[in-house]
Amino acid sequence: MHADAGPAPKTGGSGAAVRIGPHAVVKVAAAGEAAKLDAEARWLVRITGADVPPRVRRHFPAVLRSPGNGRDELVLQRLPGVDARSAVLSGGASADRALALAGDVVRFAFGDLAALDVRRPGWPTGRWCAEHLRTGLDRARRVHPAVDRVLGAQRVRVAGADLPNPLRDGGRSLGRLLASLRPPRTLLLHGDLHLGNVLVDQRAGDFFLIDPRGGWGGEPTFDPAYDIAKLLHETHYVSVRQELPAMLFTDAGGRVDFAHAPLPVPVAAAERLARLAVAGTSLATTACRVLRREDPELCARATLLTGVLLVTVLRLPHTVGYQWSTLLAHGLAWLAAGEQAVTRGYGLERCTRLWRALTAEAVPDPGPRVLADALQESG
Repeated sequence: MHADAGPAPKTGGSGAAVRIGPHAVVKVAAAGEAAKLDAEARWLVRITGADVPPRVRRHFPAVLRSPGNGRDELVLQRLPGVDARSAVLSGGASADRALALAGDVVRFAFGDLAALDVRRPGWPTGRWCAEHLRTGLDRARRVHPAVDRVLGAQRVRVAGADLPNPLRDGGRSLGRLLASLRPPRTLLLHGDLHLGNVLVDQRAGDFFLIDPRGGWGGEPTFDPAYDIAKLLHETHYVSVRQELPAMLFTDAGGRVDFAHAPLPVPVAAAERLARLAVAGTSLATTACRVLRREDPELCARATLLTGVLLVTVLRLPHTVGYQWSTLLAHGLAWLAAGEQAVTRGYGLERCTRLWRALTAEAVPDPGPRVLADALQESG
């Protein structure tokens, strides 16, 4: 969003329209989305306040003008750097430096930043996640009516892996599992911690975080598995936005099948996406290592929440064409793996093997047994 070079994006993390000037970034709320922009402004005002240590507040843009007085716009300080996602996708030495800085971001986000507000025991965030899944599926069915056929199937097949459908009863059983999750502690989170929201200034060896979520139903702390899931879901989201690789949907009488479309994919594009997949898994593993002493089930919850994030993107009207089936296929695979990881108490080593296989499904032609073998091994 605040990059020094390249075209300005049309929207920011809050769904706002964005205008980038020499010294400031202006975000204008979309219709009905003013509350999101206000939540972002309040969060940033808090994080950049005088009572917050300089080592924390320096990594966020200052709020120059908050929404209010009839204006649904937020004016922020423009920060230097390029987004880490673009740098990682570019490859070469620049990608290596960006990934090293992204590692610093993860340690900061789950260290100094998280420590500003810790709630023990954690509040029951699972109920919020279950409601998010329910409302997301309800909206997805209105946007993409074919989702109904998936919700009625007992089994799904994703890239050759035959799985019990985690949404086989409309998502009710999965919703109960989500609602039962309660982290031992909730932390102050950025709330949208993917590489597209990280600016890296490679010349200065510095980083900045932009587009925070701003909270969850009035709560400033949340399950850290949520931001780890943001790191893990990014490869799938980018693959859809770049229109590769497509997963096609067929309904075979009680079992739905998602298979890679037989379309040629440029080698360079596949290599870029593979780099992003490796980066996301590596950063998620780093985050779990930072926190797992106090939260050993963190990685299993992150696996499940990654599926929730992918499936709930379907509620957005701009998921068009093959995009809905690709996101749903990836989301179902993550939900099935997450259900397994949570109920069987998988640790970081098993979850990491699953993550590598699951993110590989966003890359063209990973091999027909990659996901199936990982799930069987973990079982």
